[in-house]
Amino acid sequence: MVPSIEERIRPIWRKWNGVIPVWEAERAGIRPDSFRRWALRNPDATHPRKGVYMWYPDVPDGEEPDWEYAPVSAELAWAGPDAWLCGPSTLETARIGSVGGIRTSIAVPKRRRPEPGIIWRVTTGRPTTTIAGLPSESIPDALRSSIGLLDSDKMIEAVRDAWAKGLIDESERRELEAAV
Repeated sequence: MVPSIEERIRPIWRKWNGVIPVWEAERAGIRPDSFRRWALRNPDATHPRKGVYMWYPDVPDGEEPDWEYAPVSAELAWAGPDAWLCGPSTLETARIGSVGGIRTSIAVPKRRRPEPGIIWRVTTGRPTTTIAGLPSESIPDALRSSIGLLDSDKMIEAVRDAWAKGLIDESERRELEAAV
């Protein structure tokens, strides 16, 4: 028996914190037109932006995604399969320091059109870890790429917090603090 669309998207929904990127559904073998029809008929699904759906099904306690990460998940999903969190957004998602921001930093391999609320960083690199299930650069790399994007007091706080949590060593802490 072929699994239903809901059965096939549930792992995607969990991984992406309540968000379902159309490109990820395609990778799971769901045709985009079938997925779109399913979402249009489903009162628990919304379509916040092109290529991105959110789903709010009734699930048992403990199976809910972490809705706190849904907004950043939706922006990253919209950016596409080759995008990942970088810089201050990595630090904020990992709860390093008190970065907070109104814009999301996303690394991509090619230039993108300016988009309100998003800082594109064009790079040839690749994500090296995941944070809250989302592809991301490592904490040391995120700290380095945040220099100049964060106020010096926020940057020092983030460096010291990462060091206190054992995410960077003493030499990295000194190097980063000196760079600020």
